[in-house]
Amino acid sequence: MERELSIKSKDFFLVFILPVIFGVSYSLLELYTGGDQVYYSKFYIQVRELAFSQAMLLAPNSLGSGEPVSVFILWLGSYLGFDKSIYISVLNSLLAFFFIKFSNKEGVPFFITLLLIFNFYFIVLFTGAERLKIAYIFLFSALFFKGFSRNFLFVISCLSHLQIFLLLPSFLIYSNYHFLF
Repeated sequence: MERELSIKSKDFFLVFILPVIFGVSYSLLELYTGGDQVYYSKFYIQVRELAFSQAMLLAPNSLGSGEPVSVFILWLGSYLGFDKSIYISVLNSLLAFFFIKFSNKEGVPFFITLLLIFNFYFIVLFTGAERLKIAYIFLFSALFFKGFSRNFLFVISCLSHLQIFLLLPSFLIYSNYHFLF
């Protein structure tokens, strides 16, 4: 019975916190228009009428890099006509969702998870690091699967931002922890 109550309280936490994260994210994105957002906003507007192949050609000059998965995700939102702040806030909520679910899976207390979600690094991911955010969404989602699905999502994560390759040793250790210890 206690385990059942625990699961319900974690679900309540998610139902409560995700709209808060969406709102905070949206507010931050509306206020933060400098830095990398200048380039992401310009790219988002430019690709609205373009084919994906054209967006891929534009990305290296506009964003400084052209990882295909991130370009596709950004292009898709623009092409479908979603307001950028709303679309990115949905992505931020997805990132928070997978991070919170992972934290719950690993037994991290709620207040620690909350502190982590609102720390400086997550605020940077929420506001100015779109490609890295997309990569982390796929990385955290990969942690809920095994075998091919996990590996596929990890590769997709790497194709979203090359920095994820630096996490490869940690990912392999986490994925094979039960074999190592």
